[in-house]
Amino acid sequence: MDLLKESKLALKDEFNALFSPEDIEMLVKFDELEKRVKAMKDAKNESLKQFLIDNDLTEEGFENSKIRISYVKPSVRKVVDTKKLKEEGLYELYVKDSNVSDSVRISIKYEEWNRISRRRT
Repeated sequence: MDLLKESKLALKDEFNALFSPEDIEMLVKFDELEKRVKAMKDAKNESLKQFLIDNDLTEEGFENSKIRISYVKPSVRKVVDTKKLKEEGLYELYVKDSNVSDSVRISIKYEEWNRISRRRT
């Protein structure tokens, strides 16, 4: 085995040591919970929007001591047609680089996770 492969295998072992099976299970559950919360929030927002429309509260919204709910009317947003700018050779004249901070993104591989979970039960 060449040195690069050995080095990558060692790094993979070190990386796998960072996450126990319990850690991975927690991340999966957290991700699933986030999706459920988003779905619940979306449904609640839709019912609140309908409530404000049905009760003619779209201008003033609704407010009590703990919360304020405002209706945001549909509108037209101005966007730049980057595809057309590229076609006309203008895009590169006006595009600028913007620094983005580093981060870590964790993506759940549900097909593999489900396969492993079925084997445990």
